[in-house]
Amino acid sequence: QGTEEMKPEIRKELYEESSGPGQSVVRSQSYVGAGMRRVESRFIQLESDHSDDNARRFSEDNGRTWSEWEGFQNALYRMQGADELATSNMVPAFSRSFNPAHGHLVGVYQHTVFVNGHREAFRVFWGEGKAGFVNHAFLHVSDDDGETWRAPQLVKFEDGADFDDRDWRSPGFLQNNRAQTSSNSEIEVQENGDILFPLCADVTSCCRALGLDVGEVFPSCPEIMRGLIVMRGTWDPEARHYDLVPSRPVVLNDLQSSRGVNEPALHTLNSGRVICVVRGSNTISEGWRTRIEPGTPGYKWFTFSDDGGATWVAPVPWHYDSGEVLYSSSSIHRFHRSARNGRLYWFGNVSGPAVAGNHPRYPLVMGEVDEVTGFLKKDTCAVVDDRDPAQDHQGLQLSNFEILEDRHTGTIELYMTRLGAFLPDDPWRSHAYRYWIEVPPERAAP
Repeated sequence: QGTEEMKPEIRKELYEESSGPGQSVVRSQSYVGAGMRRVESRFIQLESDHSDDNARRFSEDNGRTWSEWEGFQNALYRMQGADELATSNMVPAFSRSFNPAHGHLVGVYQHTVFVNGHREAFRVFWGEGKAGFVNHAFLHVSDDDGETWRAPQLVKFEDGADFDDRDWRSPGFLQNNRAQTSSNSEIEVQENGDILFPLCADVTSCCRALGLDVGEVFPSCPEIMRGLIVMRGTWDPEARHYDLVPSRPVVLNDLQSSRGVNEPALHTLNSGRVICVVRGSNTISEGWRTRIEPGTPGYKWFTFSDDGGATWVAPVPWHYDSGEVLYSSSSIHRFHRSARNGRLYWFGNVSGPAVAGNHPRYPLVMGEVDEVTGFLKKDTCAVVDDRDPAQDHQGLQLSNFEILEDRHTGTIELYMTRLGAFLPDDPWRSHAYRYWIEVPPERAAP
């Protein structure tokens, strides 16, 4: 087949318009369990990294009809004194996978303690490079397609106390096993029923496990930055939980990425190699005391494992199959394997070498991944959406997206809020869009 025949057909539609100034509307859909039941989430974003007016609804017939919206804001955020606790266990879009070997739904979610509330915690984080908020990962299991969940288990890669709801600031919990979940990477279920998922783990803990001095690897702001740990879980049918084993960590130093490892996307290739592509950054911040040199390129970083995710090679900038480096801003990205043709696709922002921190976040590109090397096949890349210079501000972000593949038709549905389209007059007003992506059918045998 020719290159053009391999590329997808893409169409775009306005899904929901912002209801007013200063409001971004975010929509996404995902399947619940192994059947055709869908859940859709909707929330309004008024500020960075925080959501308001969260709601969800369900469809029993693959999205043709829907239940009434039900709010769950109070289930996401709780207060204890001045502190705020956010848990994403109710968010439909977080990483959940059906494990057919054991007949249950398994999910990993993020648990965040904001010391003195989220606004003060973010101020300390961004302005002083200190841990104003602390993240942990929890795993839980459902036997009834998400209607009810068993008690969650803390994802541990080092010694430390479990969470005590009576004392959110307990040092034994707060200072150990600190990690962000990767909402852009699904839990991978292996044929034998084991699971794999990546964590952005505390860089100090990662260096300790590697026998390295974090003061030499990441002296700028180690309190808030992270490395990569991949967890393997094996189901214990008697204890009714997963036994979790951490991989050997992977770290980037602060001259490679001023934000360390962020948002890892993991996938197993048909060859058996497990690859992981992570969001790096070349941002320069006085508050974070960054050491990265001006003009350092912006990359997605690439590593792989040939032993099932136990050990990983030293990370390098991700490449095209042609050998050319791929330049990308510090932004969200995802893998998705098509059930229609079996090919593995990557979705993310690709731009020229003049990448500065989080920008530019356009165009949004999708392309096929080589199943042997794990590199992106340049000739297969197609633009999902791009900035319109006549209408969109340069601060446009085509990066906040979720992906679902229709299990009946094989059509990929991509949901994205086009943040920043109304800059500079109204930086938060943004509409939600849906993109219908028709990938080519399975290749004919030669």
